Amino acid sequence: MKMIFLLLSLFCTIVNGQNTLTGVVLDSKDHKPVDNASVYISGTTKGAYTDDKGGFSIKDVITPCQLVVSHVAFDPQMTVIEECNGDKLTILMKEKSRQLNEIIVSDKNKREQNIIDFKEAFLGNDHWGKNAILKNDSVLVFSRYTDTVKRKSDSLDFVKQRKYKTVGPYSQWSADSAYIITATPIFTAKAKAPLLIELPLLGYTVYIDLVSFSLKEYKGWADCDTWAYYRFSSYSGIPSRKLEKMEKNRQDAYYNSAKHFCQSLFINELKENGYMIAAQIYNDSIKRSQRRFIDISTIVKYPKPNMAEISGLKDKKIYIYYFCKYNGKPTNLNGNKYSSDSSNNEWGKFRTDLDTENISEITFKSDTCIIRSNGTTPDNNILFSGKIATKRAGALLPYDYVPDEER
Repeated sequence: MKMIFLLLSLFCTIVNGQNTLTGVVLDSKDHKPVDNASVYISGTTKGAYTDDKGGFSIKDVITPCQLVVSHVAFDPQMTVIEECNGDKLTILMKEKSRQLNEIIVSDKNKREQNIIDFKEAFLGNDHWGKNAILKNDSVLVFSRYTDTVKRKSDSLDFVKQRKYKTVGPYSQWSADSAYIITATPIFTAKAKAPLLIELPLLGYTVYIDLVSFSLKEYKGWADCDTWAYYRFSSYSGIPSRKLEKMEKNRQDAYYNSAKHFCQSLFINELKENGYMIAAQIYNDSIKRSQRRFIDISTIVKYPKPNMAEISGLKDKKIYIYYFCKYNGKPTNLNGNKYSSDSSNNEWGKFRTDLDTENISEITFKSDTCIIRSNGTTPDNNILFSGKIATKRAGALLPYDYVPDEER
């Protein structure tokens, strides 16, 4: 099965100076203080808990970021913080809906299967996911139903927009048409409380406020969409030798990931970090499309110092090739081996080193898609599939993680 996975990461971009956030968390109904609420910068290890007056303070905050407040009795509340101006924040929490508590799963065997399916889709079925531990699956509530969705062509033509048959698994679809596909069960999950996940290979405990999760299964492929907020806590008291192993694991999880790719794209160093981008280009002379390497930097703009915009590729797909060394670290494609080739044919220059195991795809769901400087995306408009998408929540890293060798 081809699994398309979108793990919607929320952002905290490293651009401005360090600041302190202070504020108070109140019940929206009576404005009474909410104590023992978890207040954190999404995707980082920075956070605090409210006191008996609802107050909190978080030091060394790098903005812009997303401030999340989580409490078992209330819906998670997210606030975008563009900058710290010294003002005290007031955050109002809405009481959590009782609907989740009223849902009863009578079939124990069915629930056990739901948990298995959720873990595989959310954590991943690779060695990262298999070693991740979901500590409180009892908070999950599941549902399954059927639906009908549209699946559009995955062709990408940088030369002309015209009707033609694409090559590959979707060769029956033309470039500008859509077909209706009837889905087998659509699997969704919600959580009554934050998920608690241990990542022993990476040395993190992760608290996850799951906003939404859906797994749409089709004949031959599936979409897995997740919207969540993440708070990390690093393991403490780890022996130095084991800590070195964890850092090696973190590097393995980091390279050839969505975060690494997006960071490389943001700074326009895809080749330096082992990436080549290809697209299906229509060839008029032979009347069919061919996959060729392209330069995506020509359509990337920077409206703000911490933001890159990719425009004009809605419903298009590009192919990502990752070239790496034996240890998984990226090969510098501007190195001597490749730069010494005088050929102007980029495809011919690199194709002999292509590894079919390291091919990913990226689809743009909007006319304008945003990438932050730390390699995260603030919405769900960029969809990864293939090799990169196999790294799911079991391979999560804090948004501000940087390999030791790059610091």
